[in-house]
Amino acid sequence: MVRGEFERGFFYGGRSKTARFNHPVRCTGVEKPRIKVILRENKTLIDVNVWLDLDLLAVQSKLRYEQQPLKGLLEEKFQTIVRTGIEDVIRNCQSLNVDVFMFGNHTTKDFLTVPAAENFNWNERFQNAEITVEVKAAIRRTGRQIVL
Repeated sequence: MVRGEFERGFFYGGRSKTARFNHPVRCTGVEKPRIKVILRENKTLIDVNVWLDLDLLAVQSKLRYEQQPLKGLLEEKFQTIVRTGIEDVIRNCQSLNVDVFMFGNHTTKDFLTVPAAENFNWNERFQNAEITVEVKAAIRRTGRQIVL
């Protein structure tokens, strides 16, 4: 999702009492994520924005998820799950000192010459960067529901 290569995926949290999200969902990337890297003297800030469309594939209860406030609650829950997942992966990459999301490519425009960019030492700055992740998910379709 962060690299802009995500097209679509299916998510399901399971049926246990501790399941975080127990509705089958088809998730589609709306557009490429917006990544903004801000370089300060002693701080590096990385801002990641991801937009997703959701389709509920099936509703296993008589609750009306197509109406507010249930629709908003499901969207918030899914946004939280995806955001924490992305943040955990980025923190893990920082601890391993590996920039798999290529945030360093976004910093090259701030330098006039190649030697200046190489002297910047991006790997060290990435390890100590502050990451902000924002996920926006919108339910577009609410699946099938049989009402008797």
